[in-house]
Amino acid sequence: MRKRGLLFFCCLAVLALAVGCEKDSSRVLDPAAPISTHGSKLAVPVSQFLGDRVWNDANGNGLQDSTTTGPGVPGVTVELYTCTGTLVATDTTDANGFYGFVNPAPGSYKIHFVAPAGSAFTLQDQGADDQKDSDADATGWTSCISLAAGQLDLSWDAGLVPATGACCNPATGACTITTQANCAAPSTWQGVNASCSPNPCPQPQTGACCSRTGCCSVTTQGNCQGTWMGAGSSCNPSPRHRY
Repeated sequence: MRKRGLLFFCCLAVLALAVGCEKDSSRVLDPAAPISTHGSKLAVPVSQFLGDRVWNDANGNGLQDSTTTGPGVPGVTVELYTCTGTLVATDTTDANGFYGFVNPAPGSYKIHFVAPAGSAFTLQDQGADDQKDSDADATGWTSCISLAAGQLDLSWDAGLVPATGACCNPATGACTITTQANCAAPSTWQGVNASCSPNPCPQPQTGACCSRTGCCSVTTQGNCQGTWMGAGSSCNPSPRHRY
């Protein structure tokens, strides 16, 4: 679904006293109060705001729900671009995974999340609640956002999952898609998003394998249940190896 963004408007009293605007119970924004971004306090009046948080999607369903663990992911770089590709600002998520761009001019923007090493982005735009979904695509980009004057939009989130890629089994030449942590030695991980189609794994060499009864079959050394006669050896003529 194409996200239009949720509008969060705050009404200012005659004496410029602000009424707090709230996205959820964990993130309250008061235009007259300091805003915490990347661990610092910005004591400035807020006219426009874009942001929210980066979070670990424990079950990989693309939603911030009861099975999502942790308050958020700290230290993630988040970039604000115009929709034509000009970098406007950069922020880093705080200890709870929150980030924010304070007072960008009204206009059209895209947000780019930079995935930490070993992480990838979860499913994008799952469900009907923009407060609970992940807005980053597989490359970390949101759709184009229209920010109006006076708009406080705290609905742009990114969920992270462990990155997956091809894992090669040297004994069999088999390829599986898994995380780097689950691709245990002597298997070798081929990198984030590496595919098993076509199979990138080196295929083990085959040769003649002689059983205890003298029967010969061509197989890999790892699958030989007798004496392997070496890579490239043939059963024609049979090596006729006997114990």
